[in-house]
Amino acid sequence: PRRRLLLSTLFGTIIGLVLLGAAYYSISKTTSSVDHLSNNTCATSSGIYNCDQCVAVDACSFCAPNSTAEGRCMLPAATDNCTSPGYYYVDDVCYSPYSFTIIVAMVFYIAMFASGIGTLAWTINSEIYLCGCEATHSPSPP
Repeated sequence: PRRRLLLSTLFGTIIGLVLLGAAYYSISKTTSSVDHLSNNTCATSSGIYNCDQCVAVDACSFCAPNSTAEGRCMLPAATDNCTSPGYYYVDDVCYSPYSFTIIVAMVFYIAMFASGIGTLAWTINSEIYLCGCEATHSPSPP
């Protein structure tokens, strides 16, 4: 039963990591897009297609009227039209409808790891010592 538990949770841990990678990938692809017809003042804006790519550039910020609308990749300045009412800058994290999937995938990964591979060090440690030596070699004081 221990081997079956270990192998099933190892498989679950792998699935959790794949889900986590897929969640990050889907979030990077579903953020608001950059409008290339408007005034993009960021120097590298020609190769930037969404909010996530825009905020990855240190000097650039994403300017949009709301969190899901198409916007511009700009250098923040006091004189641009992003300072008008209804527009705001995004400097670090872009909105995505799939943001919750990271939490779900992380909880699944931690549950699988903690119930299987996470206990492996304690299991091996308890089985390699002789019966009379277990108390002196355990990590906590006797």
